[in-house]
Amino acid sequence: MVAALRARSFVDVTFTTPMIFFTHHRLVTRPMIRTIMDAAEAFITDELAALDVIGSKPAPTQQSIKVRVFAGLRAAGFDVAGLEAAYAAIEELERAASAPSDDALHLERLDALEAEVREV
Repeated sequence: MVAALRARSFVDVTFTTPMIFFTHHRLVTRPMIRTIMDAAEAFITDELAALDVIGSKPAPTQQSIKVRVFAGLRAAGFDVAGLEAAYAAIEELERAASAPSDDALHLERLDALEAEVREV
């Protein structure tokens, strides 16, 4: 049971979290969705399926699906500069939110990052 919960958490972090961004961001157009789903399928078959034998391969990171999706979109001819900037802003917000500090400056920085993410 514990192994199943860990596996679910792993998939949520490495696959589901980035895919929510890619499938819901306002800069993602309908034609992009097919390319994003192809990258997701490749990620599942190439990286997650290989993990059925524990320790046979290092676990993929969130970066690996991001790299696949952006590479696929670029190869298909999509302009991804705005989408990459939005993803980078989200990553910065997550890093700032996870940094241990209850400093007023830290809270101010989080507010500024949240406002920036809403604009992108």
